[in-house]
Amino acid sequence: ALLLPAAPAAGADPLPLTSKPLALFPVAPAQTRLDRLDYRGGLVLTSSDARFGGLSALWVDDRGEAFTALSDRGYRIDGRFVTGADGHLAGVADAHIADLTDLAGAPLTGRRMRDAESIAPDGAGGFYVAFEQRHRLWRYGPGGGPARSVSPPPQLALAHRNGGIESLARLHDGRLLALSEDLGTQGGVIGWVGQPRDATGDTFDWQPLTYATAHGYAPTAAAVLPDGDLVVVERRYTLLAGPSAHIRRIAATDIRPGARLEGRLLADLAAPASVDNMEALAIRPGPGGEALLYLASDDNYALLQRTLVMVFALSAP
Repeated sequence: ALLLPAAPAAGADPLPLTSKPLALFPVAPAQTRLDRLDYRGGLVLTSSDARFGGLSALWVDDRGEAFTALSDRGYRIDGRFVTGADGHLAGVADAHIADLTDLAGAPLTGRRMRDAESIAPDGAGGFYVAFEQRHRLWRYGPGGGPARSVSPPPQLALAHRNGGIESLARLHDGRLLALSEDLGTQGGVIGWVGQPRDATGDTFDWQPLTYATAHGYAPTAAAVLPDGDLVVVERRYTLLAGPSAHIRRIAATDIRPGARLEGRLLADLAAPASVDNMEALAIRPGPGGEALLYLASDDNYALLQRTLVMVFALSAP
């Protein structure tokens, strides 16, 4: 199992969170099927702490209890998900919030340095984080403390400041997959697959690939299924339809240098279903052999948007 520390980060403050149940279809609460996915509960999260919001990355442990979330304003949130007797998501407990730290161990300063967008376990109890604005990959150990610099894909420097790595996942063979949000190429966006160069896990040989996009959707999160396949969340926003998201499955055997990743659509999350600016994804094995997908939204610290956490079950093929 790839585990992160369940304890709060050093210097973390208790975070008051209020959670309210979220129906998949508010106009039809009994409806719990979305295409190939079954809904296992959801929450609307709010807090009196002004630091809370902007969730852009999420990790959940194999039991569905401990979680780590990152905000695009440079905060790390640790806590526990509470599951009801029916196995559905019921609440959040023991939440704490702390600043992400820089290479010297000091809290990050300035919006351009604090824009954390994606997370992936490093296989050693810590995690990799991809940042936008000042595009970079950093690695944090299991005990927190100073970050370590990780070699990024060379082409990342070409990305627009808001178009860098939004999706980051560690594959079962130890490679990293990184997808840009809008570093465009013909029929899609540029991504990379990185092979570790040595045992440190800080240096990678990156090779480009293409992630196919269409109809205004762009990848914003990725995580690996227990069988090694990849799930990617794609986001779209239009003035007419509002926010929506596609959830796609990519075969592990397709992830190779030079590939064009298309996959198959698992679900189309759009109104009248509950949906917001979906930017975070975590996956864990379920008790019945299914995979449980945790999606979270970035409220952009805006009054008209919400922080949602939604859980879906994907049955084994």
